[in-house]
Formats: sequence, C-alpha cells, structure tokens
Amino acid sequence: EVYLEVGKISKRDLWIAGIALYWAEGYKKGTGEFGFTNSDPQMVKFILKWLIYTCNIPEDKISLRICINSLHKYRITEISNFWLKTTQVPFAQFTKPTYIDVKNKKTYKNPSEYFGTIRIKVKKSTNFKRKILGWIQGLYR
Repeated sequence: EVYLEVGKISKRDLWIAGIALYWAEGYKKGTGEFGFTNSDPQMVKFILKWLIYTCNIPEDKISLRICINSLHKYRITEISNFWLKTTQVPFAQFTKPTYIDVKNKKTYKNPSEYFGTIRIKVKKSTNFKRKILGWIQGLYR
C-alpha cells in the first residue's frame, strides 16, 4: 500500500505537518485567536491531535462550532453527532451552530453525506497564534 511509504511519524514530523496545514487552512489575518476551519474529518482529527500532542494545548481550551447551509438545518442533530464522534470532543465544548443562508452552487449526489464545516478555536490563544505565524516563517526562510 502506498500510504506505508510515509512510515512512522515522529512528534517533530507531526509538528511540521501541523504548521504547514495551519499555513494553508488556518486563520492568519488579524490579531485574533487560533482558528482553523475545514470539512475534511481526517484533517480535523489531525489538527486536533497536533494541538493536543505537539502544541500541548489543554483539551478544555478547544472549542468547536459547526457551520452548515441552512438547507440542512433539519439535520443538525445528525450533523452534530457526526462531528462529536469524529472529534471526540465533549458536547459542552461545542458552541451554537452557524447556519449559512447561501444557495449552494454545488449539487450533492447524496445530500446525507454533507456535514458542513467545523471551526476549531483555542480560547485565549492570541500569543499561540503569533507563535504559529513565526513557525510558518521558519518553514519558508
């Protein structure tokens, strides 16, 4: 199998991969806190692992928010259960969902496979975000 070519990932490998992923997908503008939004369950699990195991962010400092198209509001329980199971983050750390009133340009063959996006925030993390932005500089210098 091709995935075996990756081999064992060290803590440093995970750290570097997380920096690169944040560089691509994380919130970089402004002076606010750490933020990362994505719809890919594996990427979401990866960034949570990165936060907890390589950046030593306490799990209780992480909050999540589901963001879905209003057309799927009737599925919020199913979608919430999907993200609860995927992230293994306690329900108490989820904030109120956001519903987007935008017509989807994308047509889903199977709408039941739509789970929106999940926004990951770290509370009181402005300094942590600045540190990540410095790490990103270390990747391209």
